[in-house]
Amino acid sequence: MKKIAIMEKTGFNQEQISRLQSLGEVTFYENLTDEEASKIAPQYDVVVVNWVDPTPFLMDMHPQSLVALLSTGYGWITNITQARGKNVFVSNIPGYSTEAVSEHLLGLLLGVSKRIFTQMNIEKDDGVAGFELSKKTVGIIGLGNIGSRFAEMMNFFGANVLTYNRTPKNNSAVKDVALNDLLTASDIICITPAVNEQSKALINDSNYEVLKDGVVVIGSTWDILTETALVKIIMEKKGVAAFDAALEGKQSICDEIKKAFDAFVSEKKLFFTPHSAYNTVEAGVRQLDICISNIEHFLNGSLQNIVN
Repeated sequence: MKKIAIMEKTGFNQEQISRLQSLGEVTFYENLTDEEASKIAPQYDVVVVNWVDPTPFLMDMHPQSLVALLSTGYGWITNITQARGKNVFVSNIPGYSTEAVSEHLLGLLLGVSKRIFTQMNIEKDDGVAGFELSKKTVGIIGLGNIGSRFAEMMNFFGANVLTYNRTPKNNSAVKDVALNDLLTASDIICITPAVNEQSKALINDSNYEVLKDGVVVIGSTWDILTETALVKIIMEKKGVAAFDAALEGKQSICDEIKKAFDAFVSEKKLFFTPHSAYNTVEAGVRQLDICISNIEHFLNGSLQNIVN
């Protein structure tokens, strides 16, 4: 019988747990330290992780085992290629939060453009006008599931949509352009690509100067835009930014940048939510269902959503 470990607290409902138990012996863990996780994981044929980083134990898994992620992204796992050479597989959950994150990005954009964030719970209009999305140029960096869905939303609002993607998508609803052309032309820039070595720092100190004055930057991922470039966009370009988890994982930023971010938040030029864009009831159910489906396929001898 195959052995399956759920390495941390999850929201599997009883029906989903029954599906897992039909596949093998299932053990549930919570609050493991990194050291404990590294000792426990190699004992199993399948381990399910969300916030637990499998990098330390991935190469210790036995051949023909699976690490089933509960996330779409996996860029922080540095040894996937080496593990695949050992026939240790990693699966992810693509597309489960497309609607949730796209709607969240729309909420961030409307919150800025309609000045909802800055005028919440005040009785008198401060007299500063917002702007309409119709006929604005919206540049979307990253045309995956989320970027494509957000483009549909922007088309509905009557915006002119430009996109930059490493591999052109040839989507008739949008116009693929070079990155510099997108940065130059866009009134609004939406950042959605997965974080990897190719996408990091696409907007940086070398190219931020081409952005329009007053540009709005929103995003569901962070490291595509460097911290110093964001500071300059807000200070020099008089821009406004809104991110899902803008400061997540940024505890190590220098004091000068941290001070600037704090000031921008106070001045209502930078807005961020916790890493919560994916967090809807519907997305949560899809996430766990796809994870179980990945495990079912793997144990039945077919591969689904395996990453390299």
